[in-house]
Amino acid sequence: MVERSLLLVNPLPNALRHYEKEIADVLAGICQVDHLGGRGIETLSGASTGGRLLRVAREIAGRGRVAKKYNGIVVLWPSFGLLEPLMWQLAASSCPIYLIIHDPRPLRRQIGMGAWSSRAGRLASVRGNIHIVTHTELAKYELESLGWRGIYTAPHPVLGAYASSRQTINRRTVLVCGQYKSARNIEILEQIAPLLQEAGMECKVKGKGWPSISGWEVTDAFLSERELDEEIASASVVVLPYSFYYQSGIAVRALEHSVPVVGEVHEFLGQLFGVNWQGLVPSGSSSDDWASSILAVCDDTSSVEVDASAELYRETVASAWRDLLTDH
Repeated sequence: MVERSLLLVNPLPNALRHYEKEIADVLAGICQVDHLGGRGIETLSGASTGGRLLRVAREIAGRGRVAKKYNGIVVLWPSFGLLEPLMWQLAASSCPIYLIIHDPRPLRRQIGMGAWSSRAGRLASVRGNIHIVTHTELAKYELESLGWRGIYTAPHPVLGAYASSRQTINRRTVLVCGQYKSARNIEILEQIAPLLQEAGMECKVKGKGWPSISGWEVTDAFLSERELDEEIASASVVVLPYSFYYQSGIAVRALEHSVPVVGEVHEFLGQLFGVNWQGLVPSGSSSDDWASSILAVCDDTSSVEVDASAELYRETVASAWRDLLTDH
């Protein structure tokens, strides 16, 4: 175990509650981990411009003070986008800062993601004590295309204890879940629905913002952490109809519950389930190929494969984070 104490800073305590549990679980096997409480940046939406600036000033000062108590700080989300390294300059004078960048080019509007913010953040990140971390090489390459350098890739964390008791008897649910975003392939879902229904599968979509989809039972509602876990754990397979993404918390959560995932060939899914996983569908595949992959991973042996993949992935994650903390 690395002889150091780390502080996890989560500016999105509601949205990233499960992610915080995952990364704390991984890091707890490496060093002492503490959590920084607080209201999070979710509370800034109704504040005035002056109130926001005052809050930012207080946060920067507070970061500088708390950094003196730890051997490192892991920032779980960039509150100010690519400008975030600038906000940690004061704290970085006392201890290393590990800043996780999830989406270098987010699908929806986010503060601090413009060209000026990228340049300012890039210059600030050159400081030796600020380490930029991504979860995929795809995200790393995206940052490098913007001129960023010295980026470390550490796999998305995963819980080590898999609480789900997966039962396949009489369970024939194909699940799509999570919040709707524009990069969701509605067309392929409509195409595969009749093929899956013909095979006796129930097609369900659950999450906030989803439109009506032919052949699917759509529940347009926010899912709590407990509800999301229950829906995933009770599914036969989780489908990711994503046309673009860097990483998927839904896929990780499925892995934690020993539930197979089907999606287009992607670096991230290859990390989780292995590059030869039968749930990987080549880009541009037909609806028949999608349906075949979905049905193939629903057999009784797939959970054993998923469990084996989970253990291997967990070891890879722990090793990568241990290397990062040891070398930096």
